[in-house]
Amino acid sequence: MTRTLQFSAAAGAGLLALLIGGFFFWSEPDFEAPPRLDPAFAPYVAAYTGGDIPRRSPIRVRFTDAQVAEGLIGQDLGQSPFSFSPGLKGKARWEDSRTLAFFPEEPLPSGTRYRAELNLGEVVPGIAPELETMAFAFRAQPQAISVRLTETSPLGSGDALFHRVSGEVRMADYEALPRVEQLLTAHAGGDPVKLRWTHDEATQSHRFVLDSLPRGDQAYAVQLAWNGAALDLPVKGTETVYIPPRGLFRHMHTYAYAGPEPFVTLEFSDPLKPGQDLSGLIRMGEAGLRYRIEGNRVQVFPKKRPEGEQVIRVEPGIESLTGTALSQPHQEAITFSEVKPEVRLIGKGNILPRSEKLPFVFEAIGLKAVDVRIIRIYAENVPQFLQVNQLDGDRELKRVGQVVAQQRIDLDADPELDLNTWNRHALDLAPLIDADPGAIYEVALAFRRSYAYYDCAETPDPADDKDLLDVGEGWYTFEAEEENSYWDYWYYDYEDREDPCKLAYYNEERVVRRNVLASDLGLIAKAGSGGATFIVTDLKTTQPLSGVKLEAFDYQHQPIGSFVTGSDGTVEGKLDRPPFLLIATKGAQRGYLRMDDGSSLSLSRFDTQGKKYHRGVKGFLYGERGVWRPGDPMYINFVLEDKAGALPASHPVSFELTDSRGNLVEKMVQTEGENGFYAFHTQTAPDAPTGNYRARVRVGGAEFTETFKVETIIPNRLKIEFDFGVEALSSATRDLRAALKATWLHGAIARNLKADVNATLRPSTTTFPRYRDFVFDDPVRDYEGQETTLFDGKLDEQGVAQVPARLSAQSEAAGMLQAQFVARVYEPGGAFSIDRFSLPFHPYDTYVGLKTPKGDVARGMLLTDTDHPIQIVTVDTEGRPVSSEVEVTLYKLNWKWWWDQSPDNIGSYKGKVSAEEIASGQVRTTNGEGVWTMNVKYPQWGRFLVRAVDQNGHATGKIIYIDWPGWAGRASDEDRGAAAMLNFTAEKERYNVGETVTLNIPTGEKGRVLVSIENGTRVLSTDWVDAKQGMTRYSFQATADMAPNIYAHVSLLQPHQQTANDLPIRLYGVIPLGIEDPQTHLQPVLAMADELQPNSEVRVRVSEATGRPMTYTVAMVDEGLLGLTRFQTPDPWQRFYQREALDVKTWDIFDQVLGAYGGEIKSMLSIGGGAGDENPAGKKPDRFKPVVEFLGPFTLPAGQTQTHTIQLPNYIGAVRTMVVAGDPKVGAYGTTDKSTPVKTPLMVLGTLPRVLGPGEVVQVPVTVFAMEDDIRE
Repeated sequence: MTRTLQFSAAAGAGLLALLIGGFFFWSEPDFEAPPRLDPAFAPYVAAYTGGDIPRRSPIRVRFTDAQVAEGLIGQDLGQSPFSFSPGLKGKARWEDSRTLAFFPEEPLPSGTRYRAELNLGEVVPGIAPELETMAFAFRAQPQAISVRLTETSPLGSGDALFHRVSGEVRMADYEALPRVEQLLTAHAGGDPVKLRWTHDEATQSHRFVLDSLPRGDQAYAVQLAWNGAALDLPVKGTETVYIPPRGLFRHMHTYAYAGPEPFVTLEFSDPLKPGQDLSGLIRMGEAGLRYRIEGNRVQVFPKKRPEGEQVIRVEPGIESLTGTALSQPHQEAITFSEVKPEVRLIGKGNILPRSEKLPFVFEAIGLKAVDVRIIRIYAENVPQFLQVNQLDGDRELKRVGQVVAQQRIDLDADPELDLNTWNRHALDLAPLIDADPGAIYEVALAFRRSYAYYDCAETPDPADDKDLLDVGEGWYTFEAEEENSYWDYWYYDYEDREDPCKLAYYNEERVVRRNVLASDLGLIAKAGSGGATFIVTDLKTTQPLSGVKLEAFDYQHQPIGSFVTGSDGTVEGKLDRPPFLLIATKGAQRGYLRMDDGSSLSLSRFDTQGKKYHRGVKGFLYGERGVWRPGDPMYINFVLEDKAGALPASHPVSFELTDSRGNLVEKMVQTEGENGFYAFHTQTAPDAPTGNYRARVRVGGAEFTETFKVETIIPNRLKIEFDFGVEALSSATRDLRAALKATWLHGAIARNLKADVNATLRPSTTTFPRYRDFVFDDPVRDYEGQETTLFDGKLDEQGVAQVPARLSAQSEAAGMLQAQFVARVYEPGGAFSIDRFSLPFHPYDTYVGLKTPKGDVARGMLLTDTDHPIQIVTVDTEGRPVSSEVEVTLYKLNWKWWWDQSPDNIGSYKGKVSAEEIASGQVRTTNGEGVWTMNVKYPQWGRFLVRAVDQNGHATGKIIYIDWPGWAGRASDEDRGAAAMLNFTAEKERYNVGETVTLNIPTGEKGRVLVSIENGTRVLSTDWVDAKQGMTRYSFQATADMAPNIYAHVSLLQPHQQTANDLPIRLYGVIPLGIEDPQTHLQPVLAMADELQPNSEVRVRVSEATGRPMTYTVAMVDEGLLGLTRFQTPDPWQRFYQREALDVKTWDIFDQVLGAYGGEIKSMLSIGGGAGDENPAGKKPDRFKPVVEFLGPFTLPAGQTQTHTIQLPNYIGAVRTMVVAGDPKVGAYGTTDKSTPVKTPLMVLGTLPRVLGPGEVVQVPVTVFAMEDDIRE
């Protein structure tokens, strides 16, 4: 039921304490009031510490203006300007230019009152003498504790041998951990029992566990006792827990939980049989019941709310997990407390499109009235407000707002209304907002003790009936300025905070508030390094709005751009500096959009990854080979592309080379290149360390790095060809065979040589591009790879051997594996040539992945008593969705001192924990997708494992942390963001320039589609399309400026208050599209002899097939060196036209629209080759002169051919001649290479041992190569 309530806009006065944090107490009668400040301090002091403060809190004073330079911030002051009574030791320092803080050396004694004085004469130059000393008072937070048991349960399943008791100690404030642990002791049969503690100092929660309590033949008692004497607290207590004997299945405890959905938890001595029918076995009054079995507990939910005293009956026949039936009945009287008074807001968001009425909707329970207060943040003050707030914030409110309404609203006017259930009400804000349509209004609701329908033994004192929303007269004076400081606190009695009969219940935590902006302006902004685009729509109709004035400001509220939207509601422009705030004005209406990085729409759920470039500047580092020896020359080159002209002429290009130890080897700076080609040729020392060297180029704020290997190597003399011809192996490819072929580098067949091939399967992370946020690896399974010999024998007369792919996982793998192959072919003298490579190996035909909700922002924590959707996907080895059956299980993980060692048992997870099954279920994925919902009920908490097992054997899992409400930080909006996703497709993934691209967008019959085509730096185009029922198609032509890729960013906008569907007001999605431009390909031509001889000159002719100009380098390198790392000729086109990341940020206000469930998404959601491994252990460098020749860079004019001469040394084998070409001015690149044997008609290969001793006899193997048939002639 919804009721609309009218109220006047009379301004209210009073002092409201908007204070945050901690557990607190109302002032005692003898608590001396703090001194009131003279208003004359107002020009100097903005806020200061007051009231009760945490014992480890600094004492702060914040000034209205900056007082020190940045260089003094964070430094301890030699002489503290603070003095305290009683005295305090500590240090004073400036936290920022306006905040002076005193940090005590030790935590303050609990409950101690302090008087503080600050010598302003030392801080504020020229302050009047009568204001030189500022006095104020505060008190160290009085300590309080509460102790409670949270769980008693058997360990393990079946006939449990051990029991566990868990509980919690909560402190009102900080206490040293050893002192906390001294509070509590435990004894069993007179013997002490060790407590295991888990501390959370951030929330002052100290949890304890008595673990592995043995269950014997007789029941025994465990007594917990606590004594606050060590903390000077008059607190004592005991609690007795009975540990049942082994084999006795009985009822243990009953807990009743009141609240909006009351339930009863029955605790038994052993885990219960899941799925059993409990109807009639558990009864409570005449109400219908539903049941949930979780371990050794049954949760009983009445279908009708119970009131007062109820009798719950447990009958014989309930079965344990081992099949033992409960033999003794049990009945117990339990009392359900009354519904506690509460008020809550409905929906999310802050922007309310204008209409005749502007309803502010809320719900209340157990209340006959609420207090309402409305604060207007004046339109001219909104930019200042947004400097420290999002649209829904409330920091420094007094500086920018004024109370315009404050009064009581009765909720009991309708006698038929049941006030003990949740009822919906609405306030009409239209009369207030019409007065200042550009303002933001904070609407706050609270209630007093006298408003509650709750029976209490004591009659409330009218003097205690405080209005939590009363700001008092101090709102308009300096005296109340301190209230908004983030270090002040509001007082309440810690132990009474949940009792509606106590004044402490009616505290600041019961206040709900929401900011409201009445506006029809739907704002969208997009910005990258290439410019900005702004779009304005009508929230009520989705039509674009023309003539809207847009003003962009930086964080200091200085204008950086002003624009006016055109007929399509769009305008483009450049911004001088990073924007912070966009203000839109049309008539009397205003809209506000924060444009800081943290406020942009999250794209983490979409495939937007790729290479990022600084201001469009691109670079490519390359060398002439994949590995160098210490002492070798290194011909490193850099290609710079700056098509946008971001760099001035002769801009310096800096090069640095560091070795594997991080030491600088070489530094060079060049200001002139050869048409964007820069040669950075260097050489390492003969004794240089081996390992990975890092080359780094810096130019114009951009940085480019590449790793180069330096190792002690011997070049191959045999060319090895070994490939299975597939991109991945699996258990289904066991019958696949690969040809291992070896030839001498000069072309002769390697007949009858010994060879071997070994493979090792190693774990690797399982990922699929379409499901980046999903986990596909099982934390339960460990895989240790073993080397497998696939071939050990001789090559045939043709130098060939067949190698089978007989690979299989020796045990169940966590996910995908990597198959690493090492092939060796041995020369007659024993030396060998080597080839290494790896392939993915799929031990499963299908994979299952899961994704859990993100949880709170601080720790990723999920809440108990909440449904959490676990997203499940099943895919094949290519990552394509497939339908499957998946079993999902939720386990509670518990640290233990003993564990099961079985290899695939969740009880031996990492050999450190035991686990208890909490819930399980089956999920049938459709088109590869499904959802399993879990709900962990209070009082359970801690670490849990969600594990999913596919019907084909693969499993995945993720550890999550779940805790009670109130222990989590602000919830993440990621899961609400999933509701705002728009999944659309293109007809294919890659297009050539000139082709038509068509998008298929699922839409409803109402709304409009904004299609934005974006690249790595800017918005290329935007277009509006009217949505059509079912599917909307949008087509455009691929152009040259879209290469190498674009992103289609599509937003589907629906009119506010539409009722045709329950989708968010704005859905959005992003897909990548590859665009290739044939004009970006150069076709260098390399002409040279097909066969070379040692000690000869080689003529190399270079041209471009179509006569285009280009700049190029030429390298001639020994194929034996290149084969060590399977080195591929450097290809600048692949680097410059690799996929670019989407670096255009998008902001909009649609997630802030009230009544529109869209979800603010603050955290939603390139592979290159490398060198091989180092040379085998034990191989030492052979001092050979490597065959490496490098020429260039050169520039080839259009239509010409250039000839180069290279002198070959006395070398037998094969060389590869490589041409790397480019024209960075137009962004065109290409490469070509040619492998050429170097030989003579008759050659002899002899091999000698590396070391000989006196008197030794040596047989020298000699291989003779006759390369021509008529050599004997």
